[in-house]
Amino acid sequence: MPLVRLSELREMDRKSLEDKLLELKRELFRVRVQKAVSGQLDNPSVEKELRKSIARVLTVMRERGYIKPRRRL
Repeated sequence: MPLVRLSELREMDRKSLEDKLLELKRELFRVRVQKAVSGQLDNPSVEKELRKSIARVLTVMRERGYIKPRRRL
C-alpha cells in the first residue's frame, strides 16, 4: 500500500477519513499477523509506511477537531 498523501487527506470529508483510518489499521494488523506467523515480510518497510499513514490521518482529524488531542501526563 503506498503512502497516503497529506493533500489527499485534506480533501476528504469526515466519513472518508474515518473509513481510511479503519482500512489502514486493519492493513497494519494484517501485516503484523503475517510477520508474527511467518517471521518475515515481503516488504519490511510496509509496516513503517502504514504507521506513518495512520499518523497522517489522525493529524488531519485532530486539526479539524474531529478528535481531541491526547493529554500528556
